[in-house]
Amino acid sequence: MVLRQTAEIEERRTQSERERLEAERQWVEAAAQLEEKRLQAEKKRLQALAQVERERSQAERKAERQRMQAAAKAERQRLEAIAATERERYN
Repeated sequence: MVLRQTAEIEERRTQSERERLEAERQWVEAAAQLEEKRLQAEKKRLQALAQVERERSQAERKAERQRMQAAAKAERQRLEAIAATERERYN
């Protein structure tokens, strides 16, 4: 009888330890999944930041090109006006 009770107690301890280990395994697995999701979210965030930076840089380059073209056009018009004034003066 004592041996059977001892065996039952040992079986309950073993079962309890299995359950504890399973719960711990599940917790570790859940933590790993959360970390993976966090890393994926961080990767997406960094990719989005890089895309925004590329777009900002492209917009700056485009604006600078347009500014330079406008300045060149204004200078051409100024020179043409000067030339027209000079032509009128000598005609």
